[in-house]
Amino acid sequence: DVDKLVSDVWSRYEAMPEPRSELPGKVWTPDELIDHPFPTDKWIVKPLLQRGVTVVSSHAKRGKSMLVSTLIKSIALGEKVWGSFESQKTGVLCLDLEQDEAAASDRWKHIRGSDQLPNVHIAFTWPRMGSGGLEAIKDFLMKHANIGVVVIDTWAMFNPPGSSDASASLNAYYQEYDVLGQLKGICHEFGVAMIVVHHFSKNTDRPSGTAAFEGAPDGDWRLHREGKSRIAILDVKGKNVPETRISFDVDVRTYTWNVTSIE
Repeated sequence: DVDKLVSDVWSRYEAMPEPRSELPGKVWTPDELIDHPFPTDKWIVKPLLQRGVTVVSSHAKRGKSMLVSTLIKSIALGEKVWGSFESQKTGVLCLDLEQDEAAASDRWKHIRGSDQLPNVHIAFTWPRMGSGGLEAIKDFLMKHANIGVVVIDTWAMFNPPGSSDASASLNAYYQEYDVLGQLKGICHEFGVAMIVVHHFSKNTDRPSGTAAFEGAPDGDWRLHREGKSRIAILDVKGKNVPETRISFDVDVRTYTWNVTSIE
């Protein structure tokens, strides 16, 4: 009877949501901010990708997952990204949630080439965010201290399903801002960069969802490529990220992205 009682109490305790602190953080003066020794190694790829949340979006079937895969390889090796941008070598956790293992094997065979990538970890199934997905990411990061980049591909396969309730729709902006804020919390806690692969809204060139996807992330990458064209343009901007436009010549057969211009 005692064992049953303890088990019942413990199960109730685990089910309780973790309370969110309402206490304010440190309040700074400008002088304190200027003199504080903040870490200077915020860049994973300078000046494109810093620690924090970066959303990479485009229309469907335009090559954003392929683009991110080439980025992952270069970061894992510590080589120049697309032959043009210095990277900091680090491990990568990639949640590849839209393709199966066989398709991924073919892609990585081309992208990896003769290189070995033991510090790239790829998962094809993962709990959704509202079903333990964030906790699973934290657990992985705690067990793998070398991970500096987490990729979620795609957001629709990880994001908790939205409510159809009318009142919830009115607050969609605040809900999405809060969800992205939780991702940023992980970035801050573990010092990682998180890349969220997302789709454009139909008939627009902006990320699907509310304006939270434009205001909350630290980085905003938008890929433009028409159908089977070899020409692709990546527009990069963000908080403390200089606006940059990168043009590519893309060969989808060999999974290569050759930079033709940087503005």
